[in-house]
Amino acid sequence: MLTSVQSTSFFELSPLDDGEDLMRKLSVLKNSYKKIDEEIQKFIKTSPSNQLQLARLQQVKKNIKVQIDHFQSELHPNIVA
Repeated sequence: MLTSVQSTSFFELSPLDDGEDLMRKLSVLKNSYKKIDEEIQKFIKTSPSNQLQLARLQQVKKNIKVQIDHFQSELHPNIVA
């Protein structure tokens, strides 16, 4: 059911990443986030009693969101002068 989403590896930043690499990685993460959200909605409708699997899916979604936030902060740093 979730083979494509679960196999998504999270990216790590390297000092050599440029803006295009970050944008590409961010795009992949956003697509994964959208897919996992759709899977969660389907799962709730088809298997509402399997709370453990639902919690796992929600954790994957949360982890993807953390990665998205991280990459966005790398692209647009909040520099306090």
